[in-house]
Amino acid sequence: MENTFDLKKFLVENKLTYNSRLLVEAVEVPEWLKGKLADVHGKPGQGSIFAKPIDTVMKTVQQIVDGAKNIDQVANSTGTLTVSSPGIGYNLVLPLDKALKLPGAKQGEVEKVEGPNKIKVPSVTTTAPLSQFASNELTVIVRPKKDEAGAVIPNEYIVLSAFPGDPDIPRASEWGGKFAVIIPGGEQQQEGALNYINESISPQEFEEIIDRHEEDATEESDEEEIIGRIVSQRAETEIQEKHPNITVNYVPSNKGRLYSAYDTEQEMVLIDYTV
Repeated sequence: MENTFDLKKFLVENKLTYNSRLLVEAVEVPEWLKGKLADVHGKPGQGSIFAKPIDTVMKTVQQIVDGAKNIDQVANSTGTLTVSSPGIGYNLVLPLDKALKLPGAKQGEVEKVEGPNKIKVPSVTTTAPLSQFASNELTVIVRPKKDEAGAVIPNEYIVLSAFPGDPDIPRASEWGGKFAVIIPGGEQQQEGALNYINESISPQEFEEIIDRHEEDATEESDEEEIIGRIVSQRAETEIQEKHPNITVNYVPSNKGRLYSAYDTEQEMVLIDYTV
C-alpha cells in the first residue's frame, strides 16, 4: 500500500494552524537585522529610535510579516509595511524648518548609515525631552530575496530594516538638506542631570527616589528592561502618595536608563533623569 502524508491530519494532531500562504511564501527576518537595528535605531544620533528592547522589536517584526496577507504585492512595490504599535519608539527625523523651531534648537551635522555608505546630514539638538517625540508607528521594509547571482528567488522575501516614526521620510541620500536628525535633551541634560520643569516634585526628590529603587532593582535583576520596569513602577507608587497626578515612565537611552516624571493634569513631562 502506498504511503501518503496527510498534511491537515498532521496539523490537527500537533495542534498547529493551517496557513496556505506559508506553504508558498517565506519571509526571512535575518539575524544580522538585530545588530543593524541596535546600531542605527538603538540610541539618538542617526534618526528615530526604539523605546523597546531590540529583541522585543524583532519579535514584533516577525509577527507583522507572518500576519501580512499581501506580502508579495508589498515587497514588489513600496516595500513598506506600516502598522500601529503602541509605545514602539520616538520619531527623531523632522523637516529641517520644523526642527529649527524646537526649544533651544542648534543645527549641526551627523553621519547617517545607509547600506554600506555613511551620509552626512543635518542634525538639530534641542532641549525638548525625548518623550515629546513618542511615536506609535512601526514600519517594516520587505523586499524579494535574491540568490548569490542577484536573481530573485520566487516566493521568498527578506526584511531589510524596521524603524519607528514617520514612514514617509525619504532615504537619507534623498534628503537634500531638507530633513534633520533630532537629538533631544540638549547640552543641559548631561548624564545623571535633571531637567526641572515644574515645582510639583523637586528634582532632588525625584532623583533620590529613582536612585533608591535602582539600587534594589539591580540586586534583583541584571536585565535592563526588567530593572527599568521595576524602578518605574515602584517609584510611581511612592510618588503618587504625595503627587497623585505624577506618573513615572522608563525608556532605554544611549546614556543609560531614562526615567521621566509626567504630569497627567498638565499633560507634560516635568523631569527627565538618566541613570
